[in-house]
Amino acid sequence: MAIRSSQQRKLVKDMAMFFAEIGEIPRPREYEKLPNRPFGARLREINRVVGSWQSLLTKMEKDHPDLWDLIHKPAEKEPSALEKLSAGKTEV
Repeated sequence: MAIRSSQQRKLVKDMAMFFAEIGEIPRPREYEKLPNRPFGARLREINRVVGSWQSLLTKMEKDHPDLWDLIHKPAEKEPSALEKLSAGKTEV
């Protein structure tokens, strides 16, 4: 069965959305163990449709730069409880 470019585009978009949702790109074996991965997007299917994991990432970066930036955006550091307490104190 020939792979259609529409299949590739849909898979790349679904994967980009998923990675943006979890906030990182896991290694292929880690991805395979995730319980909430997109339906029909097993590692074997990704390799069949796109070619390889690296090809998926390359297409994702090229076709969806906004999602790519969202995935690689550094996580905002939340202040610790001690920092919150010290920030709340007022000088007397």
